[in-house]
Amino acid sequence: MKAADLVVLASAHGIDIRHTVASETNTRGAARPRRRTELERAAGLPVRETVEGKASRVVRPREWTHAETGIAAGGKRIGLHGALELRLQRMPWFAVQYSWAGDRDVYQELHRGLTLSALKIAEQQHWPWQIGMANGKRDYYIERLTELVLDEEGYKRAFTEAPGLYAIYMGVTPQTWSKPLSGFFLTLQERYQRWIELARGTIQSKLRTDELATG
Repeated sequence: MKAADLVVLASAHGIDIRHTVASETNTRGAARPRRRTELERAAGLPVRETVEGKASRVVRPREWTHAETGIAAGGKRIGLHGALELRLQRMPWFAVQYSWAGDRDVYQELHRGLTLSALKIAEQQHWPWQIGMANGKRDYYIERLTELVLDEEGYKRAFTEAPGLYAIYMGVTPQTWSKPLSGFFLTLQERYQRWIELARGTIQSKLRTDELATG
């Protein structure tokens, strides 16, 4: 979901997350992160925050840039199609591109992969295929739930500051979100984080190998 759509959805239910979402997504306006110096880049030091002007917001940029993530993973080409040439499996690679580098181009691939995983988990754990919605009807929900996992990852502060947003996002009552949906959400979130950890392990191994080779 785009940031603007999330803001509209929340506003329709009396929740104002405009400033919160803007502080997480605005990297070109007054609060854009400054470029790292050559010394900072050589030392691997990130720019944690920057402020320009008295009314500026504070932005915490992504942990790694798109290129740095790819280089650390051992890739020769950077980008959605270049990911196929990396030593990482597809989903872990896309996960770190999304979570570490803020790459929205991999969203659809991630959503497809996570939905396939969710369908397998749902069958194994006997999840219901439909749930009761806030409008009183029953509907399918798994594809929407995987979107929520990704959007919560992308706009984490907004969901942290407005816990009611989870149920609103899914179109269910707070009671339905509390049980059973929140448990299903945590299961899928754990799967996503497992991809991150798999990628992290591969990247750390690559970095250690490079250190030994240059040391």
